[in-house]
Amino acid sequence: MALKELTFGNLPECLVCEITHNNKKCFVISFYRSPSQNLDEFNCFMHELENLISFIISTPGNPDTILIIDDFN
Repeated sequence: MALKELTFGNLPECLVCEITHNNKKCFVISFYRSPSQNLDEFNCFMHELENLISFIISTPGNPDTILIIDDFN
């Protein structure tokens, strides 16, 4: 099993890990989003999350699983 941390600088307080096992690839996205975000901040956050997921999907060897976990507030 291989574990690799990825850097995606547009989402503060976000950790992305790629886990590979038996030729299967899983990405785990863990983040914190403040409940005090206003609508513009929330929309920006969602846009950046969409960009992150699009980036992951476009990586070579498409992921088998994308897991989004943590504090959604």
